[in-house]
Amino acid sequence: MTTTTEQKRFVTLQAQFAKHGHTLHQSGPGDGPGPVSYMAEKWGMARYLPTLADAEKFLIQVGGAQ
Repeated sequence: MTTTTEQKRFVTLQAQFAKHGHTLHQSGPGDGPGPVSYMAEKWGMARYLPTLADAEKFLIQVGGAQ
């Protein structure tokens, strides 16, 4: 389960990814047991991102600001 702070961080990252043409998705409770994970997608290609920190690093790789 994510905290309010983590959810705000996710929504902010989601908006930053959108500026670069990517969508950022978050796993939900219906996706099975385990921690929350993330996926960035563009042009039908997806990148698995296990943590928000990994999502932040990938955003930098695709040209996003820190």
